[in-house]
Amino acid sequence: MNTGSATNGSEQIAQRQKLPTYNGYCDVPWQQEAWSDETGQDKGLLYPSMTVDELIALCAGDRSPFTQDAILYFWTTTNRLDDALRIIKAWGFSYVSMITWDKVNIGMGRWVRDRTEHLLICKRGNFPGIDLYTPKPESLYSEVKTEHSRKPVWFAEEIERLYPDMRKLELFQRKESLQPGDIRLNGKWEFWGNQAGTPEGEVGLQQAVVMGALDVVAPRRPVAEIAPARLRAVGHEFGVV
Repeated sequence: MNTGSATNGSEQIAQRQKLPTYNGYCDVPWQQEAWSDETGQDKGLLYPSMTVDELIALCAGDRSPFTQDAILYFWTTTNRLDDALRIIKAWGFSYVSMITWDKVNIGMGRWVRDRTEHLLICKRGNFPGIDLYTPKPESLYSEVKTEHSRKPVWFAEEIERLYPDMRKLELFQRKESLQPGDIRLNGKWEFWGNQAGTPEGEVGLQQAVVMGALDVVAPRRPVAEIAPARLRAVGHEFGVV
């Protein structure tokens, strides 16, 4: 372990937490439910997954990057709804509503054939509701699913429309850069995550530890070369392999 880099990462995270973030947008790297240890879905992911306990620890208590009064938009699949509610509660938020994404084309599933995901709307403290005269988004949005885990940009556009003057923080932003014209390139969004600022298919090792440590320069290696057990240490320690 490079303890010098670990200390630097801790300090930079502490400094980042001093900046107020009122609006969060989060698509967490759920640990996939595998049919077997040999053919589990995690083996095909291009990014490290996290357990529910690791996700709970990520932004709980003093580790939270959010202000006392804040709103959080949190993605979950239907089968992860109970886990998602546990996580947002541990992060200090309360569920208030949701927008459901209809992917149009039917998917897989153990109990039902899934075709939806849900964006939970959560708040904490005295965060105000949406202005009475501001048009509200509908609770159902339909758009055909593209590659794994990519969410329609419409959701980010709606968050920006509702809170045009507010700084936003997106956790687990998966691409090195967003598509030209993406609303999140307007300078009001920041990104934390395994692949924020990292070429797709690679991971900055220090970024894979507690909240991404986005500004920390660390060695980069292909995900396949990094021990999964180390990558799943996210939320438990500062350090690099």
